[in-house]
Amino acid sequence: MDWQEKYALIIDEVGMLGARMLYAVNAQLRRLRESTEDFGDIPQGAQDQSDVEFLNSNCYHEERRIPWKSGIAVVTPLNRNRWNLNVEATLAFQRQRHAPLHIFVSEHKWKDGKPTEEEAVMMLGQGDDSAISVPAVFMFVPGMPVVVN
Repeated sequence: MDWQEKYALIIDEVGMLGARMLYAVNAQLRRLRESTEDFGDIPQGAQDQSDVEFLNSNCYHEERRIPWKSGIAVVTPLNRNRWNLNVEATLAFQRQRHAPLHIFVSEHKWKDGKPTEEEAVMMLGQGDDSAISVPAVFMFVPGMPVVVN
């Protein structure tokens, strides 16, 4: 991968990185892009309404299914939407590869022991919502590209 040709680095929730990680990313990008400028001189940007309008007019098609087989990248600003898209993409990858699906659940203290099957299914549908106390869920298919931070 030639980092000198990369022109965008997207960091979601930069506040979650911490100073050491941000410093390390900066140092690596400077080295990889052979630049003394911060973040290897990748321009800093911010989203505005024109970005939303562009995405809605060029990328979003209501009632049209996402062509996961094409390796498409999907951008969404909402955690709830991201969770649903990740589940859909994981299941599409699993069907395409005819591979096993692994579901990993973080440790969690349930009020009445272990969850019922109904509670477990509801938990999968809940997604990423910090307002509701459910364990973290990671769905994985061997060979699936993942990013863990």
